Amino acid sequence: MQFMSKSPKDFLEPFERIKKLMGYGTQKLGSKRVFSITDPGDVQTIMHSSSVIRNETMRSLAGDGLIFSDGKKWRERRRSLQPSFPPSKPEFHAAEVNWALDGLMTRLRAFDEASESFPLLEELLRFTTRIIYKVAFGIELPVDHGLGPLLIRFFDTAAETSMKFIDSRSPVDINMMRQFPSARREIDREIDSIIERGRRDTVGEEHVLGVLLRMELENPDFTDDDIRDELRSFLLAGAETTSNVLTWFFLLMDSHPEQRQAIELELDTTSETTLLDAAILETTRLFPPVWFISREAIGTATVSEHTLQVDDWAFICTYLVQRNPDYWDEPNAFRPDRFAPGYVLPHRYSWFPFGGGRHLCLGKALGELETFEAARTIMRSFRLVRSDSEPLVPRLGIVLKPMDEVSMRVEKRTPIV
Repeated sequence: MQFMSKSPKDFLEPFERIKKLMGYGTQKLGSKRVFSITDPGDVQTIMHSSSVIRNETMRSLAGDGLIFSDGKKWRERRRSLQPSFPPSKPEFHAAEVNWALDGLMTRLRAFDEASESFPLLEELLRFTTRIIYKVAFGIELPVDHGLGPLLIRFFDTAAETSMKFIDSRSPVDINMMRQFPSARREIDREIDSIIERGRRDTVGEEHVLGVLLRMELENPDFTDDDIRDELRSFLLAGAETTSNVLTWFFLLMDSHPEQRQAIELELDTTSETTLLDAAILETTRLFPPVWFISREAIGTATVSEHTLQVDDWAFICTYLVQRNPDYWDEPNAFRPDRFAPGYVLPHRYSWFPFGGGRHLCLGKALGELETFEAARTIMRSFRLVRSDSEPLVPRLGIVLKPMDEVSMRVEKRTPIV
C-alpha cells in the first residue's frame, strides 16, 4: 500500500508514494526528460515562462478543455467563459451555493435523526455537483441525485490511468485502467444529455453551456466535441476538487479536537470566522485541490541547476512544494496560525492551491465560496466524526483523495450561546 495511517493524525505525514516519486530526480519518460520541481522559486519560473506550456498528459484522458489546453485556443475560451466567474465578485454565485447547501444540511439532519453513518466524500460530491450543474449548465439537480457513482468511476479510472504517465516505476491497478474507456463513454453520455437539454431549454449565456452553444453557432469549427471537452473539464475541476478539500478539512477537524472546539467557540460567540478561515487555508496547504502540475518546454527555461530544453517536462508537486521545510516550520503539522490575519507568505509560490500565472483557476472564487460557506454552515450545527478507524490510503491521480470512502457520523451540536 502507498501509506497506512497508524493514528488519527498519521495521514498528515507526506504520503510515501509522492515522496518516492519526487525522489527520483530527473527521470526519463520515453524520449523525454522529466524534472521534479519542489522549490517555490522554480515554480514561479515555470508558471510565468512563455517557453513552458501545458503538456498533453491529461488531454489524452479528459479532453482538450479549458483546464488542460493552452495557446490560442485556451486564450479564446478563457476570454469567453471568464464573465461567468468574475474574480472581482466573490459572492457572484452565493445564491446557487446557498441553494445547494440547504439540500446538504437537509441530508445531514436526516443522517443525524436516523443515527446513520454516511460516506463523506460521496455526500460532499453530491453537494458540489449540484452547484456546478446549476452554475455551469443551468440544471437544478434534485437533492438526492444519484450521479455520484458515475462521476466517481470516471474520476477514479482517469486517476489510475494518469499514473502510468506520472509514475511509470510504480505498479498500477490494471483492472481500474481497463474500466476507463467505458467510464469515459458513460460520462460522455451524461454530457450529451446536458447538451441536448441546453439546446431544448435554450439555456442562457449566464451559464457556461449557454456560452458554448453560442460559440458553436458562430464558429463552424467549434463542434460538439469541443463542448464535450469543456463540460468534462468543468465536471472535473468544479465538482471533485472542492469536495476533496472539504473532505480533508473535516478529517482534520476530527483529528484535531482542540482546533475544532476553538472554531466552534468563535462561531458561537462572535460574527468572525478568523479561525475557520485560517483552518481552511491550512487545509489547502497540506492537501491542495490539485497535487501536481505538469508542463512541457517549447523553448529553454532554467530552474535551479537545470535547463529545460524543448520537449522536456517539468513536474511540479504542489503537495510537496507547500510542505517545503526551507519555507515552512513544521511543514507536515496542521497549524492554522500560519494564516492568521495579516499573514505573509514566505514565498509567492510557497502556497498556490489554485495554480498561478496565466492559468490561475477560472473558478477560484466559486471554489472558495463553496468551501468556506459549507464549512461554516455545517460546523455551526454539527460535528462530523469518523465512524471507524480504518487507515487512510491516498488515491493519486488528477486530484489527491482517500483511496476508500470515509464513513462519518453526524453529531448535532448545541451552540454555547
